[in-house]
Amino acid sequence: MNTIVWKSENGKIGLTFELITKTTGSKCLSLVGIQKCDNGEVRVPYQVNGISVAYIGITETERQQNDYHVPTGEFRTYTVYEQKPCSISDLCGVQRIYLPSYLLKISVGAFSKCSKLEKLNIIGNCPRFRVINSCLVDNQDFMIAAVTKEKLLRVPEAVRAIKDLSCTVCVNLQELILPKTVTWISDATLHVIKTLFYCGTQEDWAKVRIFYGKPGTIYYYSEEKPEAEGLFWHEENGMPVIW
Repeated sequence: MNTIVWKSENGKIGLTFELITKTTGSKCLSLVGIQKCDNGEVRVPYQVNGISVAYIGITETERQQNDYHVPTGEFRTYTVYEQKPCSISDLCGVQRIYLPSYLLKISVGAFSKCSKLEKLNIIGNCPRFRVINSCLVDNQDFMIAAVTKEKLLRVPEAVRAIKDLSCTVCVNLQELILPKTVTWISDATLHVIKTLFYCGTQEDWAKVRIFYGKPGTIYYYSEEKPEAEGLFWHEENGMPVIW
């Protein structure tokens, strides 16, 4: 394992990278550890020693392993290369992480050990990843991570699937607003969700593939107050309200 320890010019930020050999034979770096942060903040550099930082939380061993979760159904048309969970080692309680825009891969559960993380963002225009509503989403519209200390999380409407360990750092999470675009959930966080506000019907929910757990109570969206009894919700001033 080839590792590089990098320090910022002021010495307040210390990061560990692993040298990765891509399938093309070229080299890049993967962020695998955070030793020091500057007042709770880390800005990951674009390059270290002339080598680009293209991976987050991926080691050479994980890169060589095959897929361990390949969605079926509508996702059969996609090639999903997904490493086993590999988390960044956080030794300083980092609260804010700013990622470079030239990223190729982010590991499943990359930020799951950053227990104090409150903000995750990308500097510049990144073609493969984006941050929406505190959620990190890839270019296949899979949610990789969510970062919030609130009890309510709104999953972006663009999301079609939720990966493993996506909500691990959301320690206060109790309620989830889930768009009906989501058809696949692999994250065990559903088990701790007390209230799920689903933006579709009960028939839509029955089609969602769930690998782990289930929420406490599910409410289904209805813009108008239903005449029939049931568990329904609508939205007022951006917040879910039960009928």
